[in-house]
Amino acid sequence: MKKLILFLGVILMGYTVQAQQYQTVSNTEKTHLVELEDGLYRVIIKCGEGKLRQLGYYKEKIDGGLVRNGIWKMYDDNEKLITKAEFEDGRLVWIKAGGKKYTADEIELHRLRSRVVTLEQQLISMAN
Repeated sequence: MKKLILFLGVILMGYTVQAQQYQTVSNTEKTHLVELEDGLYRVIIKCGEGKLRQLGYYKEKIDGGLVRNGIWKMYDDNEKLITKAEFEDGRLVWIKAGGKKYTADEIELHRLRSRVVTLEQQLISMAN
């Protein structure tokens, strides 16, 4: 579950990617884009030490923006695959972490349950 939450955090933070070969995302990560065909890009995200962090694909939208598309993979510090996900036009379809595959609906349901628990805890603390 921790890996799922970590991956979702990385995905939700998102990366602002422009059509250039290299882009510094932060002080510790570098994004490398390669256009495979018209409007389809492979992205490789490496940490400052040069180790692979993520590998995936972007698809160019009509307005020129880029959205995640296809299979994305996330790696740990030893470059071992820890999470895999599929996107369609920027929308998460499924994610596989810790040997279990979760659909986008299951993830949304988990988020909603977490919000309900948080709200319940706030109401209880306010009542006391």
